[in-house]
Amino acid sequence: MVEEIYIADVLVVGGGVGGTAVAIQAARKGARTILVSEYPWLGGMLTSAGVTAPDGNELVAFQTGLWGAFLQ
Repeated sequence: MVEEIYIADVLVVGGGVGGTAVAIQAARKGARTILVSEYPWLGGMLTSAGVTAPDGNELVAFQTGLWGAFLQ
């Protein structure tokens, strides 16, 4: 068995909205970032349960920043 070692400046545990936003911002700032989540999707209830009004087809102006990163 081969053991893998990961080195990061920032470790984010949880792929919900907050964790994903933190991981995106840390990576944008140049930090070596690892994001781990217990689920196979990112965004928590925002993306898995459809509990928000945005459906990804908003105006292009709203598809920027962190929300744009979620959509990508």
